[in-house]
Amino acid sequence: MFDFPKWKNWLEARAVELKGDGFTIQFGAEGSSKPGMGLGIEGKNAIGVFQNWHTGETDYTIHAPPDGPMTSHRWGLTTTDETFEASFREFITEFIRFESRA
Repeated sequence: MFDFPKWKNWLEARAVELKGDGFTIQFGAEGSSKPGMGLGIEGKNAIGVFQNWHTGETDYTIHAPPDGPMTSHRWGLTTTDETFEASFREFITEFIRFESRA
């Protein structure tokens, strides 16, 4: 099961936290025929996007440096209430790994 409204609120709260950590953040949600949400994050050395749809489908992509090649991605994940946080942590861990490279 995937409680999209719950995870939308959760991801929006993470966006606020990450912005407080000094990253440039964009958060958006759309209510089209396939409702989804996305969190974009930009640092000095990396840029990433985490996307999720009401079905639990989840993708993420990271580029490092921000205008450089794709360095990490996972596409076609299917998250549930039990796995959503872990998928987001995986994305943030990968982003920080590339962001921390100097």
